[in-house]
Amino acid sequence: MTKPEITYLEETISKQMRDLWSRSSDLITEEAFNSYNDKPDPVAEEQWDWIYEELKQLYHRILTYLEAKELPQLATIFKSKTEIKLSSQKTALNTAVLGSSDPYLTILDDFQTFLSCFQAFDTSHTGDRKFEILENILSNTAGVLKHNRITFKNEADIYREMKWFIDIAYPSSRSLNKARFIKKFTTYRPDILIPEIETAIEYKLIQTGDNVETYIDQLKTDADNYTRDPDYSIFYAVIYVADKSIASKKSIEHSWAEKEFPKNWKLIIDG
Repeated sequence: MTKPEITYLEETISKQMRDLWSRSSDLITEEAFNSYNDKPDPVAEEQWDWIYEELKQLYHRILTYLEAKELPQLATIFKSKTEIKLSSQKTALNTAVLGSSDPYLTILDDFQTFLSCFQAFDTSHTGDRKFEILENILSNTAGVLKHNRITFKNEADIYREMKWFIDIAYPSSRSLNKARFIKKFTTYRPDILIPEIETAIEYKLIQTGDNVETYIDQLKTDADNYTRDPDYSIFYAVIYVADKSIASKKSIEHSWAEKEFPKNWKLIIDG
């Protein structure tokens, strides 16, 4: 695909996103008003049918865009996150309201999360969304490794593979030797650093025979010692469970909660 064609696709996606945000929000509000006043709208169903068809078309355009940008791994994650929602009109048209904002279709929010990786669509690379993108990537570690046919033996094999992927969304990301978290006379180094969102990431690989509690204790020690660096304030612990018979996601989350990690530490479990 040529550069002008990619630019045209960006403009088409942006316009379709704006139209769907506006049309769906208006329709949700109208339906709520009509329901409150017991006034059925005979054309609402036709309008939702139209929106559903537009969502499917938009999905394929975004997928084409990701493939045109030569990002097959991101395209795979996008498909896994959104394809199932589009499989039926009911799931595709799921709605939500955030605080005092207008009601919206949650799938449009999913689309925007992926598009925000690119400057052409980045209208809100601030606030929670900048972390939403990162969490989508981290929670799909297994998908990335599988897609790239990566055989890993240790944590370094995993985070080195993930780093180049994180670079797509966060060009400032660095390797572990670029920053130091100093407390007393010990230097602590996380695996991946993203200065632009003041974030550090640490991976833990759980394999057959490993004691999960030991690894969580190690993370808690890290949490207590990652201090005195003003450039990093958010920390992600990614626990990759290679052997699911060792521990369930629920048991890991329970152990994490018992350790009382600082509020600026976030847990991601994958595998």
